Amino acid sequence: MIEIGSTLQITIDALKTRINNDATPNPEIKQLVDKLDNVVDMIYKYENIDLLTDIRTQIENLDFENLPQTIRDEVNSKINNLDNELKDFFPCYLKSDGELIPYEHEYASYYRIGKLVFFQIYLKNIHSILEDDNRPFGIDSFPFKFFGSFSSFPISYSGSCDLSSIGVSSLISLNGGTRLYCHSLSGISSPITNSQIKKIALNRIIVSGSYYTD
Repeated sequence: MIEIGSTLQITIDALKTRINNDATPNPEIKQLVDKLDNVVDMIYKYENIDLLTDIRTQIENLDFENLPQTIRDEVNSKINNLDNELKDFFPCYLKSDGELIPYEHEYASYYRIGKLVFFQIYLKNIHSILEDDNRPFGIDSFPFKFFGSFSSFPISYSGSCDLSSIGVSSLISLNGGTRLYCHSLSGISSPITNSQIKKIALNRIIVSGSYYTD
């Protein structure tokens, strides 16, 4: 959400500069800037994605009719950067030969706003496609790279499988990658392997969260 606020703030600063350089500034342009300032205040104040629609409505209701075309184009270009994506993706298993195989899933979707990505996945029949080897278990092919060091995403559902038996409660990402994997307990141990996941017959998993991309 902060990313959206930063984008609009650039627009506002550009408009203020134009007003300050104008000997007889158009009062309607100044009114527009004030309205945009209010929108940015809302964006910085709230971090709830559900408010995005209300914020976008305020922006779309702004009156650009009396602005010079060049300024309207500049503002509209910035507002277009608020466009979000609501799409499905296909989480995959990376085989030992390098082939990516999609996990069966009930849903796997993401919602991107600027550099902030929200996701939710519900995978099924996980253990059935895994190879019985000691490579780290992972969920690959997230739509955008994870930015930042370690991020943790709690597992909210694992069907009838007791993940606590191997000390797993969340999935972890690495900076610059598009994969989630898991450690036992504190994360100082070696990653959980495909063989361990097959042994406990992990069938279903639901994970959701948000992360920054670059």
